[in-house]
Amino acid sequence: MPSIERHYIKQYIREFIFGGRAEFTILNTINDIKYQYHVKANEAGNIWFVSVKIDGGYRYAGFIKKNNEKEYEYIKGKKGMLSADSVPIKGLLWVIRHADNMHPAIKVIHHGRCAKCGKELTDEESIERGFGPICYKRVVRD
Repeated sequence: MPSIERHYIKQYIREFIFGGRAEFTILNTINDIKYQYHVKANEAGNIWFVSVKIDGGYRYAGFIKKNNEKEYEYIKGKKGMLSADSVPIKGLLWVIRHADNMHPAIKVIHHGRCAKCGKELTDEESIERGFGPICYKRVVRD
């Protein structure tokens, strides 16, 4: 079985990030820059709270929502730690915008938990997708 800490998400990247409880790393293999993220949805599933690992711990960065043009927009908010111009947030937004046509040097690596429910992934297919079997059916259906 491959190491789940280094497993690349190859399809449904945007769905994975906005799954509800996504834990992942974005890695740029050209310059070896990487950032770790937790992205959690609110109950309504229309706002996603972003935390970024900084100095050994996760810090609340801000949130993402869809604007009136149905595009994803990052907002730092009052308690957020990172502006939209910060490298980790610019990288996350780039991945979201280019999820359907990802540059091969950019990797989205899940941390071994289902992006929708947060449970540990144990079977090979689930590890490959980043979603457990029940949550995957919901993602594909929606």
